[in-house]
Amino acid sequence: MKLVFISDGDPADNRLWSGTIKQMYTKLKTDHEVIVVDVCNYSNFLMVFNKTLTKLVKVILKKKYNAVYSTINAIRESKKVEKEVRKLKNVDVIFCPAKSSSIAYAKFKVPIVYLTDATFSQMVNYYEHLTNLCKLSIYEGEKIEYQAIRNSSFVICASEWVQKSVVRDLEKNETETKIIPFGANIDELVPTEKKINDQINLLFCGVDWKRKGGSTAVETVRELQRRRINVHLYLVGCKSPEEYAEPYIHSIGFLNKNDVVEKNQLKEIYSNMNFLLLPTIAECAGIVFAEASGYGIPSITYDTGGVGTYVIDGINGFKLPITANYIDFANCIEKCINDKKIYENLCIKAKEYYKSSLNWESWKNSFNDVLKEVIK
Repeated sequence: MKLVFISDGDPADNRLWSGTIKQMYTKLKTDHEVIVVDVCNYSNFLMVFNKTLTKLVKVILKKKYNAVYSTINAIRESKKVEKEVRKLKNVDVIFCPAKSSSIAYAKFKVPIVYLTDATFSQMVNYYEHLTNLCKLSIYEGEKIEYQAIRNSSFVICASEWVQKSVVRDLEKNETETKIIPFGANIDELVPTEKKINDQINLLFCGVDWKRKGGSTAVETVRELQRRRINVHLYLVGCKSPEEYAEPYIHSIGFLNKNDVVEKNQLKEIYSNMNFLLLPTIAECAGIVFAEASGYGIPSITYDTGGVGTYVIDGINGFKLPITANYIDFANCIEKCINDKKIYENLCIKAKEYYKSSLNWESWKNSFNDVLKEVIK
């Protein structure tokens, strides 16, 4: 089929949506003719207008205005996509991953498949950058999301969490939605046999230290050390707010997947980990859970957002209630360490879950099934 792929930048760039856009783009090109429509170029006038409006709202109302979800921006993007699509012939489907503003105010004669990992209403006051929004910003964001869903023939949902919101809050027929989990954003995963040895290695992997629960991860490891358990924590993806003097805490920092050396370094780290410890307090999906599962690494995390589709208790890890603290995380890890059978089963089942669901080949096959339904 001939697909229009809407992107906010170069879809081959690993930095775009943590590599998720690249994985989709690469997989779809193997089966279809894919034409990219890039909407990332903003006009100078619009940039100045949004910046001024954001400042005024902050000064006068003491609130935030999110220009990404502004009506004027959505109209500009939608009309740009509409104009580019009109130039093309024999387009079968327009695919819009997580860019509601690009299809909200456009009119097409071909069906649109929209992908989302969270609705706007779910994101408000859930992610920090969308807290304390002014009423105008909330109105515009919800209106744009609603219009995008209305214009879509089908909505691909990254988790059960977002599917429920699409059906309940945005009134989309459930038969026009499908849950398709994301895969891992590391190519050529080479899982190694995991065993409980004298040293237990825990991986914390995330760019946003606060949201991903970096402090809770550190306190969990300190608690395990107090229990005389030889645990080491490896901090990857972000700079911790302070340098830790403990010899069992290793701050590695951000690793760029576009860089071959750093990407291989990340693979090596995954190969030597026993658990992924990610006490994230807000998460729409979590590609890192797919990556950990691909390496046979159990994930210990919070039960929040769309995590439930990516971490299944007793299969590839455990989800703790959002009220849990570092003591609870330490107890969960210690229980797994003390029962080698539980741990080994988690590792085996994690790899199986990755192979059956949390990979991009499975995503592509499910996406192709959606295309057949949409065209039919």
